[in-house]
Amino acid sequence: MSDPTNPYAIPQSNVAIESAGYGEIRLFSSQGRIGRLRYMAYSFSMVYGMLILAGVSFFAFPALASSIDHKLDWVLLVIAVVALSVMFMPLLLSIQRLHDMDRSGWFVLLFLIPILNGLFMLVLMFMPGNAESNQYGAPPPPNSLLVKIFGVLPVLIMVFGILSSIFSRQGV
Repeated sequence: MSDPTNPYAIPQSNVAIESAGYGEIRLFSSQGRIGRLRYMAYSFSMVYGMLILAGVSFFAFPALASSIDHKLDWVLLVIAVVALSVMFMPLLLSIQRLHDMDRSGWFVLLFLIPILNGLFMLVLMFMPGNAESNQYGAPPPPNSLLVKIFGVLPVLIMVFGILSSIFSRQGV
């Protein structure tokens, strides 16, 4: 206990430590932090969006190819650029997710190791980040309802897929 009349007591102050608030979400940057639910929502939304785009283009290409034979190469080039950019976005989000856990973005190179990449993805999805500010910035803002829905949806889809695979093989 600190006695206010003791001249050898530790000095006390009435200055409150101010919180830095919340950090800004930057989708097209490797700077900043992103929470695990927002990481899952954004990453899987991009992947599912790309799958929908690929499915639509799969059915649209035969009709497109018959009408513009010589311009099909440009259409394929545009789709390739979009596909590469969609594959690059989860990489940036993974770096921000590592920053939330107070780790360097260089750990994203663990995705290149075959068996370890699956475990690393689980760590990014389920390991909590720091609640306070760290060297990479202020904590991410709270999740909106839409982020919560799109963050939980991929997990439900995976669990449903696993369970349906198990029960379809058993004949139940």
